Amino acid sequence: HTAYEPYSPVYHPSYPALIYSKFRSWGEISDWYYELSRLKQKPTLELTETADSLTRNCTDLWEKVKRIHGFITKTINYSYVPFRQSAWIPQSAGDVLATRIGDCKDMASLGKAFLDIAGIESWLVLVNTRVHNFTDYAYKGPNFDHCILTFKHDTTYYYVDFTDRNSA
Repeated sequence: HTAYEPYSPVYHPSYPALIYSKFRSWGEISDWYYELSRLKQKPTLELTETADSLTRNCTDLWEKVKRIHGFITKTINYSYVPFRQSAWIPQSAGDVLATRIGDCKDMASLGKAFLDIAGIESWLVLVNTRVHNFTDYAYKGPNFDHCILTFKHDTTYYYVDFTDRNSA
């Protein structure tokens, strides 16, 4: 029998470790990730030219998002190679465009760069896809394994996954 540690994450057999975090809120995690990744979407000449070519003669927000999503899912190959990609920090959007390879956060970062250039403000979103990790009563820490993008239209937030070729 294993003793239960009060205030530790909900016990699950695949998660037998006690985890500690210095984050006090989910807002702190959001701020931390923004600072960690914000310079990775700096517009370069290549990014601007590509975004402009994708959205040329397009005034409809949904069509812009659809074109950008289609370009990324068709031309950027998903790959996670530990020596190439970091666990949390995306590659620069310019590098992803040049090499045509990246993982979820790299593809979301490229999508953010394109949307920002197209005049659509957007934000990277960390997602926890593991069934056994909960947000209720769990520690507040960067325990995420996927990255998508969100943008706001009118009063509603919409989410885009640039690794999913079947959405958008």
